[in-house]
Amino acid sequence: MAIPSAVCQQKYTISAVVKDSSSGETLPGATVLVEGQRIGATTNEAGFFSLTLPEGTYTLQFLFTGFQSKKLVLELNKNIHLDIEIPENISIEQEVIVTSDKSTKNVDRVEMGLVELDIEKIRALPAMMGEVDIMKTIQLLPGIQAGGEGNTGLYVRGGGADQNLVLLDDALIYNTGHL
Repeated sequence: MAIPSAVCQQKYTISAVVKDSSSGETLPGATVLVEGQRIGATTNEAGFFSLTLPEGTYTLQFLFTGFQSKKLVLELNKNIHLDIEIPENISIEQEVIVTSDKSTKNVDRVEMGLVELDIEKIRALPAMMGEVDIMKTIQLLPGIQAGGEGNTGLYVRGGGADQNLVLLDDALIYNTGHL
């Protein structure tokens, strides 16, 4: 009975540590491919890999992001251990300058939820008895409710009547009924 030569073919192991050529640091996660075949490996945390292949000549390609790829032709007729060093892929291009607007450019003040009413917009609303009622105008804004019968307070988004800051020409109004 004849045994196929592929079964009898001796297998050998290629093992290596893949390193950065400039610093000597190991490269974990580097890819090792055997060209022309669907065989490959990835280096572990220590930059080490091993492949067991039948005897023959192989071209290994080493890949790592940010580094140049490296090819190595090996005649595999015994177990081989290598130290592979690959150089960084440094390309000096034209200088890039990144600029941006000031991060607080869209913020004029630190006051949150500030609503300013222009007198032109207030005068454009219908007036009762010839005068525009500022309190009724404020109640037209979203999230603001009137205090109810006999109460002059304003309730903004569920808050209390005492939780609002009302300014008239930068003058503090303690009781909105005084408007």
